[in-house]
Amino acid sequence: MAGVAKALGVPMRRAHRALNDVYVTAEIFKRMSKELGGRYRAHTLGDWINLQGEAIYTPAPAGVPLLEPLATAMKNGRGLRLLLVSPTGLDTLEAIPRYATTHQGTNHLTVYVPAQKQLQTFPLDHIFSAELIED
Repeated sequence: MAGVAKALGVPMRRAHRALNDVYVTAEIFKRMSKELGGRYRAHTLGDWINLQGEAIYTPAPAGVPLLEPLATAMKNGRGLRLLLVSPTGLDTLEAIPRYATTHQGTNHLTVYVPAQKQLQTFPLDHIFSAELIED
């Protein structure tokens, strides 16, 4: 962290002290976000979290409506069979929902797709139907 802080002109006082490290990390994030935000179209912490590409397990933020069975699947870590609208038409996807976010006024769902061993994110309004996968 010291090298990044120095390169960005972020003053470091007492390294490896929890609160000081938090302040330095926050300032590094602010400066990098300002510099790179336009290039990656990332302006909020949620935007950056979505861009980082790995699961960050958080509860759905207040205001993101999750209908059944999405809410049950997310709460219990259950798999779903989703029928969703894609650029090529209707697709079926078996996935485990991880978290819901709002980006630029649109609610999105991030799911883990076991068959592809990857995360995918898509607008919630692209889900045509969802059913729980029986264990």
